Amino acid sequence: MRFKPLPILLLLLTAGAAHAGGKKANAAPPLTRETRYQLIRLMTADYAWAKAPFPLGDKGLVIKPDGKLSPAPDELGALILKRGKAAKPGQRVQISKIEITGNQIKFEINGGGVKKKKWYERIQVSGGSGQSVSAGQEPNQMAKGSYLTVEFKDYVPEMTLAELQKILEPALDFSVKSAAQAYTETREDGARSEARGARGTVGGEGGTGAGGEACGCAHAAASRRTGSAA
Repeated sequence: MRFKPLPILLLLLTAGAAHAGGKKANAAPPLTRETRYQLIRLMTADYAWAKAPFPLGDKGLVIKPDGKLSPAPDELGALILKRGKAAKPGQRVQISKIEITGNQIKFEINGGGVKKKKWYERIQVSGGSGQSVSAGQEPNQMAKGSYLTVEFKDYVPEMTLAELQKILEPALDFSVKSAAQAYTETREDGARSEARGARGTVGGEGGTGAGGEACGCAHAAASRRTGSAA
């Protein structure tokens, strides 16, 4: 009697489907309409403390749910050098608008980085010469804000206000504090990160870390002993 592998194949396919179904069941469902309205209502016009520099213009910051912030520091520095800075770390900023579309939540910071025309700026008045002039044109009214976009993998999942603020922590701090305290904490976080990087660099280079100093002292002592004996 020949062995028929069909039942085993069906068993493996069933197990795989059950495993995939279990993973999907553990994932958060998409954001509901009610939660969407609640998040927009609660966070629009809210204030926070900037924890990262925001570039001026339409290219703001992008953050992933795991806290990864982009652009990278070097690219961000070049962008700020070219376009200017909308907010510096420790500065109080305002969320002026929120858009939730697809797999993104986009926060407009301090009015955004793109100038918007007011309703009266669209009115055109024709003079006697036949030329049209804007009735409410305001000179030097340039956009002074930026953007912060949260990018999820497939869709925006269901979440609470606290969970969303937790995702935004690398860029925005929603706790109540003074401007001096916010700036000091931001500087301390940066100093700790630089110190960790410096310790890693010093420890890995011979002659510059503690081990290097010990080797240098031993070599100097041996040289002095050799000179005395001569």
